[in-house]
Amino acid sequence: MMPPTSIDGTDITGATIDGTDVQEITVDGDVVFTAETLPVAYSNLVAWYPFDSAEYGGSNADDVTAILGGSGDDTAYDGNNTGASYDSTGGVTDIRAGANSGAYDFAGTSTGIELPVTLTTGQTTWSITLWWDTPSYDSREPLISAGRSGDTTGNHCNVDSGDFDFVNVGFGERLEFNGMSAGSHHMAVVSGNGSTELYIDKIQRDTEPVNFTLDDGIDPFYIGQQSSTTNRTFSGNIDDVRFYNKKLSATEVTNIYDNTQP
Repeated sequence: MMPPTSIDGTDITGATIDGTDVQEITVDGDVVFTAETLPVAYSNLVAWYPFDSAEYGGSNADDVTAILGGSGDDTAYDGNNTGASYDSTGGVTDIRAGANSGAYDFAGTSTGIELPVTLTTGQTTWSITLWWDTPSYDSREPLISAGRSGDTTGNHCNVDSGDFDFVNVGFGERLEFNGMSAGSHHMAVVSGNGSTELYIDKIQRDTEPVNFTLDDGIDPFYIGQQSSTTNRTFSGNIDDVRFYNKKLSATEVTNIYDNTQP
């Protein structure tokens, strides 16, 4: 059997798209990824927001899986920026564009990036990863969240001076880590197979023996903003936000951290 030459119009060389077997991906004749620079678990990416200042993605908060093709879901879940400032020389190491190739700076009221409601549909097998960087914390600054005030379902991920929590609203479940410091950090929350784990800087910090349902299927996710309280926003940079349709392994979380750290 001959290997495929294209998936959804994206030219490839190789038999599968899993982050190792693909030799090359080109878009409009331009090589955008090689086997060495594909994201970890690329075939399971639902949405990827690298926030890089290069040709694909860039400062418009696009979901680049829709541009590149070949991921787990090539739908364009493009974000809507409501006031965050784009820093073209900030951020972590982008797997394609290199170090300090762009990030979003969140500060002020009604500032965030709204993602489409259709991005998540109540999945119980999923992973979310992202980087953040801040000089200091205020009270319960939101990194990513879904659900409005008074909702009985949804997810809220907050960080403040010393504490980090990811809440599965409505089910009373919470992942926590005490001892956060200012500066640059990586988060991964992975759920499936009857448990949900929190990783901070590639180290597992907490676990709950239950799958978390990803949002309420009604409200969108927000990056850098508490969706239920518009005047609660994150103060600092957020970069390389990823949604997966699988539960990442500890090894995969480590690989993401190692491949993208500043």
